[in-house]
Amino acid sequence: MRGQVAPWAGQQGQWNFVTNGTGGLARTKGQQCMRMTQIASEGGLLPTPIIRDSIQIWPAKRREFVVDFGKYMDGSSTNIGDEIYLANTLLMPDGRKPVFAGEGGYDENYCVPMMKIVIVGDAEDNSVMPVPGQTLRPMPPYLPAVVRQRASFLLTRGGVGDEGQWVINGLEFDPTRPLHKVKLNSAEEWTVQNGGGGWTHPMHIHQEEHRVLSRQSSTNAHPEDTGKEDVIALDPGETVKIYRKFRTFAGKYVAHCHNLAHEDHNMMFGWVIEP
Repeated sequence: MRGQVAPWAGQQGQWNFVTNGTGGLARTKGQQCMRMTQIASEGGLLPTPIIRDSIQIWPAKRREFVVDFGKYMDGSSTNIGDEIYLANTLLMPDGRKPVFAGEGGYDENYCVPMMKIVIVGDAEDNSVMPVPGQTLRPMPPYLPAVVRQRASFLLTRGGVGDEGQWVINGLEFDPTRPLHKVKLNSAEEWTVQNGGGGWTHPMHIHQEEHRVLSRQSSTNAHPEDTGKEDVIALDPGETVKIYRKFRTFAGKYVAHCHNLAHEDHNMMFGWVIEP
């Protein structure tokens, strides 16, 4: 984003994009000036690059991008001294969870500059910008014939007491009782459902990465589902089916929501890879 910024105490961020008016400074959205080329997620390179205007990022989600700071999205060149900002545009008025409001899902009162990038001059760079359609790596295979078993996991609120506010399949976390067992060198399909309540649950499944097969009741686009990941950002009320192979190590593992208050209050389960 480009624009004038100034200190602005508020519910989300202490700085904001501003404009000078007759009544003094007022908040503004700023101006989008560049796009990002996503090349990878937590499972490594995507099959092909994706041009993005923005991304949603949740606890434990990882995204890798390449940005050409030599020119703006309209094709004009940048100049020495230009200032560009990576901005947070997700409305979160009270710190609990986001509110998807306003045109395009963002509100000018919550366009908060997070990191300033200053153009200071040219640098030697022999790299090549990836382009849509370019192959970065093969798409992870889906082999339904080798699926050994299927499992379902429901994430809800409504456990017992203060420590059991968040549960999976109605159960609090018990480290002595794994909720699921798989076999080494097998493949499975898991269905993970967000039981509602307006929260996005970034569900982190340890040990291996998966491929998303389908989404139902999504509230957002997920173009990077073409790659491999180890965290599912479950939209409110969404059901996601994944395909995962267990290729390397036997042992005990966990899966948990990466909203730490949810994980710490029992939204977690143990599972085992048996020889």
